[in-house]
Amino acid sequence: MGPFEVPFTAKTQLCSDLDLQDVGGQVQITSKPKLQYLPGQPTISLTKPGVLGHLRQEMMTPDLNRMAPHLWLVAKPSSDHCSPLHTQIVRGRNIVITENPELHLCWIDNRVFIKPIPRYLLSWAFWQHYLHDSDSNSPAEEGSSLIQAVLGYMRSYFFLVRHESDYRMAIKEHLIPEGTKYEDFMIFISCFGNIQDSQVSPRYHFGELRLRRLNQWSRILLRKPYFYKVAWQYTDYLARYYVPYLFIFTIFSVVLNAMQVGVGARTDWQSFHGVSAWFSVGTLLVVCVFILWIAGDFVLLSGREVIYAVSHEIFARSKSSNASPKGIV
Repeated sequence: MGPFEVPFTAKTQLCSDLDLQDVGGQVQITSKPKLQYLPGQPTISLTKPGVLGHLRQEMMTPDLNRMAPHLWLVAKPSSDHCSPLHTQIVRGRNIVITENPELHLCWIDNRVFIKPIPRYLLSWAFWQHYLHDSDSNSPAEEGSSLIQAVLGYMRSYFFLVRHESDYRMAIKEHLIPEGTKYEDFMIFISCFGNIQDSQVSPRYHFGELRLRRLNQWSRILLRKPYFYKVAWQYTDYLARYYVPYLFIFTIFSVVLNAMQVGVGARTDWQSFHGVSAWFSVGTLLVVCVFILWIAGDFVLLSGREVIYAVSHEIFARSKSSNASPKGIV
């Protein structure tokens, strides 16, 4: 991927903490407060490898990109399928901040996860120095993927913030850095409205994603037990079986009671007697299968945790023994 044009101009940037200077014919980036770190990230220096490494961790979505060809099973295959913030509230969802890029725009029950905009992504100098022709310091495919991820992430805010009410909610939930004005932000974010799907990573060819469906399909598409763990206690994990199983058992109970009444009312229905007998046996088998399924799922869950704990303890002990001094008399 060759150099690309920064979507916005220096006049429309919302963060002026970074600046570009020509030192001996070589362009260098500096922070105006002379702190020499990334705005909003005091632990990240302005060195290009360090910044790009940090940006990959903050923006890349490798798992979702792998699942992208099959994400139509999870959500509507449209990049603008992303409700504004005020609509999220109308639908009864609470906005939950996440710093995990894989969770950005994922929702479950009454929660929707949104990643706040880092302050440095509002700087024109940052885009010009680190992303413009960034592939000159990294493999072409890697540099292209990083740019696509950042563009897709920023374009998602074009869909999230469409009205002044959305902007006020974003400020309240700390999704947008403080100090930005409504008019300035809308002019800035509108620059990403013309970004096409061909310019963003595969994940951002889709908008909102259902986390429960991602967890279901991750076993097949990612070979993982779940995409992101949402149940942290056994009671929460097993509670998901309660409603569907109760519904199934209720249906079976009504059918069995109806059969019992039919058998008791007409004794000459021999074929009905046979069907009732087989259905009763089948119901018992289904109940046994459900019980074994729940028990097996519980054993698998607890066994995986035990194996993890034991392996972690063995690793810790081996590391401790290797670090201990040898040859002491």
